[in-house]
Amino acid sequence: MNRPPQRRPANKPIDLNNRKAIVRLWGQGKPARYIAKVTGAGVSTVYRWIRRWELEGTVELKPRYKKCFLLSQDAPRHPESSLLSPDECRRGLVPFPGVHSQGSWSSNLLSCSNLTWTFHCCLNAYMALQEQRALPYLWSRQPQDVWTMMAQKMTSSGGMRALALVTLVSWVVWDIREGQTQDFLPLNVSTSYPFSTPQSAKTDNEVRVYHFQASERASTNSSLEFTSAVPELSEMTLCLWVKFRHFGEAYDSLVSYFTVGDDDLKFSHDWKNKEAVFWVRAYRLSVKVTLPLFTWIHFHVSVDFAEPSYHFLVNNRETEGVFTTIEESIAGKPVTGGGVLLLGQDQDAPAGGYSVTQAFSGDIAELYIFDKMMTKDSDGGFSCYENRLGERRPVVSLKNANEWRAVGDVSSSLSPRSLIDPAEKDPFYVLPLRKVFSEAARLCKILGLPVALPKSEEENDRIFSKAVAVEETCLSAYSTNIWVGAVANLFANEWQDANSGKELTYENFDDGYNFIISSRQCTSMGGSLYPKLWYNTGCAQYDPCPACENSPVNSIQIRGLCAESNFDRVLRIHSTMNLRPVFHGTYYTKMWWDNTTWVMASRLLPKLKAKMILKDPDDYPVGLRQWLISGDNCPAEKVDLLLTVCGEESFPCNDGTCVHMSQRCDLRAHCDDGSDEMECDKVFVGTDYEKTLPPPPPETEDVLNVTLSVVITAVRTLNLLDQAVTLDVQLMSQWKDSRLKYADLQPEQFKNQIQEEDRLWLTNLIITDDSGSLVDLVKRGSSVVVIQGSEPLPSDDTRATKAVLFSGTESPLLLRQELSITFQCQFNLQWFPFDNQRCSLNLRLNDVESKLVRMVASDPQYTGPKKLTEYEVREVTMEARQRDSGQKLTVVFTNLFLYYLANSYLPSFLLVVISYSTFYFRLEDFNERIMVSITAMLVLVALFQQTSSTILKTTYLKLIDVCDAHPTTRPKGKEYDNSASIPKKFYTSVGVAYFEISLETYRQKEKQQNSRKTTT
Repeated sequence: MNRPPQRRPANKPIDLNNRKAIVRLWGQGKPARYIAKVTGAGVSTVYRWIRRWELEGTVELKPRYKKCFLLSQDAPRHPESSLLSPDECRRGLVPFPGVHSQGSWSSNLLSCSNLTWTFHCCLNAYMALQEQRALPYLWSRQPQDVWTMMAQKMTSSGGMRALALVTLVSWVVWDIREGQTQDFLPLNVSTSYPFSTPQSAKTDNEVRVYHFQASERASTNSSLEFTSAVPELSEMTLCLWVKFRHFGEAYDSLVSYFTVGDDDLKFSHDWKNKEAVFWVRAYRLSVKVTLPLFTWIHFHVSVDFAEPSYHFLVNNRETEGVFTTIEESIAGKPVTGGGVLLLGQDQDAPAGGYSVTQAFSGDIAELYIFDKMMTKDSDGGFSCYENRLGERRPVVSLKNANEWRAVGDVSSSLSPRSLIDPAEKDPFYVLPLRKVFSEAARLCKILGLPVALPKSEEENDRIFSKAVAVEETCLSAYSTNIWVGAVANLFANEWQDANSGKELTYENFDDGYNFIISSRQCTSMGGSLYPKLWYNTGCAQYDPCPACENSPVNSIQIRGLCAESNFDRVLRIHSTMNLRPVFHGTYYTKMWWDNTTWVMASRLLPKLKAKMILKDPDDYPVGLRQWLISGDNCPAEKVDLLLTVCGEESFPCNDGTCVHMSQRCDLRAHCDDGSDEMECDKVFVGTDYEKTLPPPPPETEDVLNVTLSVVITAVRTLNLLDQAVTLDVQLMSQWKDSRLKYADLQPEQFKNQIQEEDRLWLTNLIITDDSGSLVDLVKRGSSVVVIQGSEPLPSDDTRATKAVLFSGTESPLLLRQELSITFQCQFNLQWFPFDNQRCSLNLRLNDVESKLVRMVASDPQYTGPKKLTEYEVREVTMEARQRDSGQKLTVVFTNLFLYYLANSYLPSFLLVVISYSTFYFRLEDFNERIMVSITAMLVLVALFQQTSSTILKTTYLKLIDVCDAHPTTRPKGKEYDNSASIPKKFYTSVGVAYFEISLETYRQKEKQQNSRKTTT
């Protein structure tokens, strides 16, 4: 709806004639649109000026109660008078006595039978009685003949007033039949209903409805018995309308026919398995169907026993089922006549053997049983759903009321046929709590209801009538009663649905208040002075009441009850009590506002009750609240219960709002109250958990396997003089503890850290060096995380805080320790500086645990720099120790000899070369030859002294101590393992490599030198 922005017109002066006309017409109860049409002023102008005159007192208007009185005198000609709130008439009309006296109200209501009151006065009296819950009082205290006399007088009277009074009484009867007033009766009080004897409907537009467990007490004393004979049936058709108020804990028995020995026919509904089951003789027909509470459902089932074949319809739609033969011996045989036909109970014996878990709680209407298989396509346009029966007459029908006998808690009433419809429901709830729009929308949201948005003129009228009833509480300074779910889109310049964001398909804005500006982006509905019109409103500036649409997104879950609790875990909103919603459980529970606090009780167990500890009178039970429970199987009397509409994929915050489950404990607060980051410990420890005992092994194993992983992140020190090594190590132990359960695991391991790890059994490794001595440990960090290793377990609602649980059998624990380990390593320096050093650590459990736990090692890793100051990390290995089920970690270091080559071997070699070169001096230069050789020897000695001072002193010679070439044993290594075919060699350690000089080459060089000397 694209509209150009409009501005509110200024208050222009109104001439005297128009002023008098507005006052006169308004005093006569004319609506603003009529006054605007007569005077030529705008509707908004009329509203504004009347409001201004009332506030400023510049015009002597009659008080509202005078207007209420005037309108009530002229009610038949002015039906809009019904828009006035009952509080206005209660305050203003003189004939009304005090509002706190039920007896006075009852006499006033009964005086309507003398036609001394007008329609509007009776209407307001009725509404006042309904608000004070006095109607049950009247039924129980006033003789039924008084009501009969009243109905007779109204029927004999004529005109609009008589029609209004008949309507009034029908409202009273209808409300009691629908249970709107019964919500306030004590659950152990049985109520006497008017017209308790079943009577047939007088017209085709009326339907006789039977109410089972009418007092809302779960009982087996509630059934309807067919008193005539049931004929033999070889084929049949069963039709009925049914509305469930509660489901049976086992199943709901709708129709039961018992002959000698067993059930011949039974039609039931199983809510747990989501199926309707029709048993007839040898056959069983089951149809998957999900049925809602408080909604009319129509069933049509036809069976031919000879074929056999079936035809099943739910709400006039064909539905496939599973048709099986359960007893071959009687297959194809007809249903025996002369049995007991019963509605509302399951017979295990003729008219007996009932169970309360199978009893039906709800309404049944228009039950038919035909002796022929009738389908949707039968000749003559047969349709039970549309009440087109054609020429075929049923053998059993609820229309014949004299053929039925009500047993126990059963009542009946006449209802318009138009109300027996799956789509019939109360479309809106008005919550009498004044709030700004954001808080109003939030309240609807936590109840699982969208913000109310009328989509037709009829819906607009219905929500307005509800808003006027609470106008005394809800009227804001803007003269509006309730919020409407229409918000402005400033960019698109249009009004949109606050729930879906789509453009409005219906609107009822006042022409002067439909413009879009940033300060008025919300919508509210006018009160009785501005009936049914919508106005653009400041979202945070005014505070009318919330109105919610009766279209629940999810049912309401109760979390925090113990597993043995008798309260239902699922609630649904239906009807209101004391102007607040009533929550009905699936089986027996009911929750309501008793004007002091929220109360939860059971239809089955009279002593079972719970009351909410109220901190604020405006609090609703949704969210985390404290409750006092009595008469339950749970040991605790004061418990925290969380009521939430959040689905399976959502986490319920403590304030009732929802966030996605993946946002739970992700180190960022998403709930407004931050509750998604509270109680984030990932492990549930049972009371029988003993942390000194290792977890039990799997069923297929004798011992528990612990996987050990070692990551060396750095070699902190390697000291040759002290023969000590310090390693920075990450030790990771992984195992499964079937005694534990984990919550809200994430794919990322760092989000699954356990906070109180001291409560758990953890691997305690004993670390020693090669000599068996304990090493020096510096603990630099430790954490225990859970690795998600399986699908989550079924939801556990015994905890108030929702958690997605995982089994400890499939999800392992991972202990990650950051350690600095200092230990002694016995270095072997014979081949220094061309040496390799092996340093080892032994890791094991204590002697007791080593018998119950087996360590399984994975390949170790080294992630630090491989080249150190003097050595290089060449290899890291892990091998099992047989004697104690431990593991041995070995690190191999290789010497970086280039330093010694450059600072020791190379200078030594050069000095040797210099000394050797003196052999080529002339013999006459003997002094020079001696001086050069002695100088080279002195320099070599000084070099050896310098080198020896920086390395470890040992009692044995090291390779570096040998400064000249000398024969050695063959070096060890892969390159020398397969050298059998190579001739013998001399290996001379000079510098970086082993120079191999064969005997033949050596002799050739020796011959050359001898020949050169001879020549000289």
